[in-house]
Amino acid sequence: PGYVGNMKNNATMGIKYFDYQGVKGLRVFMRGYMGGTVEIRNEFQGPVLGEFTVQNENFDFPFEAKVDFPDGKHCLYLTYKGSGNPSITKIEFLK
Repeated sequence: PGYVGNMKNNATMGIKYFDYQGVKGLRVFMRGYMGGTVEIRNEFQGPVLGEFTVQNENFDFPFEAKVDFPDGKHCLYLTYKGSGNPSITKIEFLK
């Protein structure tokens, strides 16, 4: 099992490609000492489609955001803005 660890302020992770069909939200499981926000995009420097606030959690905790992803194949980019160094352990799309 993989995860993205030790994210810092302004760090962006990206995953190619997902076939979005009717996706209306995102659930991201994170852990670690953190405080800030996560911005959601489908283009590296594109507009922010959604965001959620994160706080200290030392166990896998789900954070959710409503996001109206456009249908079709697109990337997923998550940008962390805040303090600490959280890890992203799991991502789920919500319909």
